[in-house]
Amino acid sequence: MVERNGAARSRGAEDFARRDALEYWYSQELSPLDDREPGEEPSPYAAEGREMVSGWWILPVLLLAVPAWIGLISLFF
Repeated sequence: MVERNGAARSRGAEDFARRDALEYWYSQELSPLDDREPGEEPSPYAAEGREMVSGWWILPVLLLAVPAWIGLISLFF
């Protein structure tokens, strides 16, 4: 038989532990990493002007889809 010594956590204790873990994670997300040496220059990709727009792929996809739509429309109409 398994002995019961009252060490099992209650539901409230589990929620409290989870909340603490989330608070720890959030505080880690807010604090910047300091892994660079003091004399090290930032990465060239970190510059604002060199950053690529997030939706850069939409225009090429739309341009390539036009012939496909024309072909589908010609089949059905």
